[in-house]
Amino acid sequence: MRDTHTPNTPKCVYMSRDAGVMRIARIARKELQRMKKDICDWLREYLAKNGPTDNEKVRAEAICAGYSKQEIREAKLICRIKSLPKTFWALPEELEK
Repeated sequence: MRDTHTPNTPKCVYMSRDAGVMRIARIARKELQRMKKDICDWLREYLAKNGPTDNEKVRAEAICAGYSKQEIREAKLICRIKSLPKTFWALPEELEK
């Protein structure tokens, strides 16, 4: 932090630009992690409740719940959701039964 006081400006202490950018990046990363956890939680709960479900129905329900198509794709990978004959999604545990 540095003091940027001059006779024409109020006395303030500012973060350097790099520190400010890094802080914003940390906040953005935390928010992104939270969002990914939210969609993964939603997806796991949905499939646990409904069992193997047609992928279009899962996507439509996720979009109605406020998630984007990109978030849905990422969540499928992160949660290791399996595709059954490329049209149904299921939790890995469901395939082991």
